[in-house]
Amino acid sequence: MTDHTGSTQKDAIRSFPLVMSQGEHRSDDLQSGLGILLDVGLVFQQVDRLVPSPALFVLASLSDIDAVRHLRRVTTDRADPFALIEIGAAGEAAVIEACRAELKSLGHVELAAKVMQVSLLDDTLGYDVSAPTLTGQARLLEVKTTMQYHRDLFVFFLSRNEFEIGRHSRAWAMVACEAVGGSAQVIGWCRASAIAPYLPADRRGRWTEARIRLPRSVLLEGLPPAI
Repeated sequence: MTDHTGSTQKDAIRSFPLVMSQGEHRSDDLQSGLGILLDVGLVFQQVDRLVPSPALFVLASLSDIDAVRHLRRVTTDRADPFALIEIGAAGEAAVIEACRAELKSLGHVELAAKVMQVSLLDDTLGYDVSAPTLTGQARLLEVKTTMQYHRDLFVFFLSRNEFEIGRHSRAWAMVACEAVGGSAQVIGWCRASAIAPYLPADRRGRWTEARIRLPRSVLLEGLPPAI
């Protein structure tokens, strides 16, 4: 917690377990909320201090319903839907290219030709790219691409459907990409089990989409192996 003068990020995070929320919010939920406030400019980072904007105090004076409605509008307005589509497409293109290059380097040009961008056909499958392995099993790759660089975190949105597909399929993996200019690069991957500890809890309702702040240390290098 902080006042108008701000506080260090370490002190702010240390205070989260002390917040009296009657068990409604975990400390990691509050940390995710802090990330949203930083993203929309309601909190600023000045060197090692977190400083609230004047607008944050106005937001804090609103009812919970009005505050949530305002935050949703702000985050939606800040996101250009066409830009998000382009960023997502760039990430998927990077993953497809990397999968094909890997298979070609292993001497399997015919398998490289079978890498498919299934999201173009159906975006409800729970994964974006299907890439074969040398054993014949397909890798089901859900691609997440971000423009916002965090040194220690990879921040992305995950749907319930995507997670459930990943939870039940050993072939599923989330592939993390970063947008760089008009293209993207693969930075790592992980299974659904590695994401699970960072999901919100179903308390007063069932979450359908979540903003995940995944430690970069969780990500494995490159792509799920084809061998």
